[in-house]
Amino acid sequence: MITRVFLAPRRADLTTEACLAHWRGHHAAIGASLPRVRAYVQNHGVLDGGHFLLPYPGFDIMPELDWDSLEDMDAAIDSPAHDRDSVDDEANFIDTTRTGLCVTQRHVLTNGSPPDGGASPSVTCSSMGRRPTGR
Repeated sequence: MITRVFLAPRRADLTTEACLAHWRGHHAAIGASLPRVRAYVQNHGVLDGGHFLLPYPGFDIMPELDWDSLEDMDAAIDSPAHDRDSVDDEANFIDTTRTGLCVTQRHVLTNGSPPDGGASPSVTCSSMGRRPTGR
C-alpha cells in the first residue's frame, strides 16, 4: 500500500472552520474520485472555540490517499482530473505556496501485532521519500 500525505495551511483570509468546510465539502468529492485511489482520508484537527486544541502545527489540512502501487499513484497524480479538479480547487481554501508532501508505505497493525508476525512494536514507522519535482 502506498500512502501519499499532503500538508497545507489555510488561506490567510479564511478561518479554520471555513477552510475545513470547503475541504470537507466540495474538495472531498474530488479526492475520492481520483483514478485508482483505494482510500481517501481527511485528518481534521480537533477544534475548541475555532482554534486547534493543540498548538498550531503549521498546517490546517492533512489528507492521506492510498494506492496499491507507485504506478497507480503516478497515474492518478498525472491524470488531467488531478490537475483540472484537485489542483485548481486548492487555491480556493489553502495557501498553495506553503505545502508539504510525503509518500509512505503504510504498515497497519492489527490487534497490536505487526502483520508479518514479528515482535509487537510500540511505534510503527513508515518510510518517507520525495517524488521527483512536478509530482
